[in-house]
Amino acid sequence: MKKILITAVALSIGFMSVAQEKIEETKVKKTYVKDQNGTKVITTKKTTTENDNILLTTRKDATNFNTTDGAKEINTTTTYTFEEGTFKFNKSPEGYVFMQMDQAGPKIFATLEPHEIENTYLFNQDGKKNKAYFNDNGDLVVEVMLPDGNGTKTITYKTVVKDKM
Repeated sequence: MKKILITAVALSIGFMSVAQEKIEETKVKKTYVKDQNGTKVITTKKTTTENDNILLTTRKDATNFNTTDGAKEINTTTTYTFEEGTFKFNKSPEGYVFMQMDQAGPKIFATLEPHEIENTYLFNQDGKKNKAYFNDNGDLVVEVMLPDGNGTKTITYKTVVKDKM
């Protein structure tokens, strides 16, 4: 029985990978001591290291989270801008389609699917999935993974505010 249990555990470990993030912090403390011979400086240095394991499961969409309904309704009449582009949302069965408005007519720029974390979405563009949310100003904020995989950059699609007269 023990052999079967060990084999099952070994097989399940083979299908998962763990990424490790190493966090290192160094604190330096200087103490100044005065006596009849002058001032002495005593320096102590303390380094602490912490490892954080991140469990990554094997999935076809290469993310380690699931998508479910948990996000709020998006106003499809709001217009957004980024650089020279203008964008709007259309409702779709999976969530929303982010349309780029141009002279030739609207074209699909990306899709937004609700994420299980409240008010968070998956921003799908060119086969890449990134985290998206709306800030306090109503702007769409997308966190895009850098090509080298070391960090993210933030792209903000600003809400167009119409003057009220």
